[in-house]
Amino acid sequence: MEEVLVPFPKPLLPLTRVRSTLLIASLTGLRHAGFGDRYFARLPADRHAEMKTLPAGIWVPANLGELHYGICDGLALSQHEIHAMGNTVATATAQVFLQLVLRTAREVGTTPWAVLANSQRYWTRYYDGSSVCLTKLGPKEAHLEVGSSSLATFPYWRTAFGAILVALAAPFCTKAYVREMRQPSRTGALYRLAWA
Repeated sequence: MEEVLVPFPKPLLPLTRVRSTLLIASLTGLRHAGFGDRYFARLPADRHAEMKTLPAGIWVPANLGELHYGICDGLALSQHEIHAMGNTVATATAQVFLQLVLRTAREVGTTPWAVLANSQRYWTRYYDGSSVCLTKLGPKEAHLEVGSSSLATFPYWRTAFGAILVALAAPFCTKAYVREMRQPSRTGALYRLAWA
């Protein structure tokens, strides 16, 4: 009994801008894990100052995100290392939101559905253009599809985004699982999320 809970908007516009907060959190995670030097060795020298002084909370062109995640792909990190980066980004970007939702969860017993039902609203805080579509597959299972995002072409971004999904669902269940499914298109990604 599949049910689309959050459909793609019409029209589904391509990604044009990304919040700098995401890139800063990603770069901070890389530095804390000891990959900062390798990252900057791969980044063109004329972009170093831009990445090192990026102000938080502003919109930046999608091509800066593409540059960043392309460099991250080139680091050839393991799945475990990328998942750790995804957790860092989830913690850095969702801290205030998670505190509020965790408080509500304790009071009324929130489940991952409460977080997932607002996925489009959260998406638009960090991405201008592109979108997500949420389909309920069962009581504790969902598909979340990303559409029209050039960042989905980067395996690093797709893996880290899966880790972010787990980090957001985990506080509201015993255990959360995510698996990347087929890539629906060059600018999309599909995840199966389940929890116990």
